Amino acid sequence: MTENNAIWVSLLGWAGILVPVVLLFVMALIRSIIKRNDFFSGENLYLGVDLCFAGLAAALVQATELLRQHFEKPSESQFSQLIIVLALAFGNGIALLVVTKLHQKWDTECPKTSVVGRVAAERDQKRLARNHGLKQIFWLGIASNGVGFTTILMFVWLRAEKIV
Repeated sequence: MTENNAIWVSLLGWAGILVPVVLLFVMALIRSIIKRNDFFSGENLYLGVDLCFAGLAAALVQATELLRQHFEKPSESQFSQLIIVLALAFGNGIALLVVTKLHQKWDTECPKTSVVGRVAAERDQKRLARNHGLKQIFWLGIASNGVGFTTILMFVWLRAEKIV
């Protein structure tokens, strides 16, 4: 391999990580345009479901490609790769269900207070809103996005290690 080819191979390896990151910001921008709100609004950056779908789509496309290759020229290595990719797709499906449940629980308005009295209720509502906002950032901004991004990174890792 020439030095020029080695540079391109290295850059293409990074593309597997850079492309999802760039698309993450493009999805957030599109979501902010659709909802007509600030780009850095938290709800625009809760992209765990989108990332899980991207990981699932990548695994299923790879599975169909491996199936095509297996039917053209059967080999045991392609069959083992197909099993690995289908296991990855199954794991992505489970991750999608988990992330969907997180969004179902936390992508909501702040619950209303049950405290009686106007001053106490306002103070309690502010506390509830602050706590709900922090939990929402953790569960949707960190956990959900982390699970979704991990589904893509697993596929990129399998491709980089030439396992599939």
